[in-house]
Amino acid sequence: MPASNKLAILTHFLQARWRWKHLRGEALERFQDQHARRIVAYTARHSPFYRDHWTGHSLPEWRALPTVDKSLMMQHFDTFNTLGIKREEAMSIALKAERSRDFHPVLNGITVGLSSGTSGHRGLFLA
Repeated sequence: MPASNKLAILTHFLQARWRWKHLRGEALERFQDQHARRIVAYTARHSPFYRDHWTGHSLPEWRALPTVDKSLMMQHFDTFNTLGIKREEAMSIALKAERSRDFHPVLNGITVGLSSGTSGHRGLFLA
């Protein structure tokens, strides 16, 4: 593993450890709110689906934003993800990996996979 990766892992570990020890009560709530707002802002900028889905809602009021279920996510997969990955291409790679049991292939550096489908509907995910 490259030294830069080791340093990044150590840095994240130390930050997480500090947060675990020091963030309680109101400080934890502020931390969570700040991070949630950043995630919502990023998503609104980079996901056409969410930009449309949240139209007319106040983004800073992220707790009141409309939710999304698996069916809606899969229906809008192409505009849902922030990487511009198309559902058809991702599904092809994921199905091939399932058949071959070789889960190394990636799409634009992103791992593609399938959920178990226990709800009766298989889901596609990017990691």
